[in-house]
Amino acid sequence: MEGKICLCPESIRWIKRHLLKSAKAKFSKMIKVGSIKKVKRKKKRSKKQIAATKKLIAWNKENR
Repeated sequence: MEGKICLCPESIRWIKRHLLKSAKAKFSKMIKVGSIKKVKRKKKRSKKQIAATKKLIAWNKENR
């Protein structure tokens, strides 16, 4: 087998039923795009960005 899967409506329904809840939305998005390879991933935020956001949220809470 070359790694190809059938994407007929019946197999899509079967795949959705057997996916984890967290993966269903991503799979649906991949199917809508028409190709699994075309889905863009969100870039992960760096530790510095996350820390800066936390600092800003804390500052906003203090200065309400």
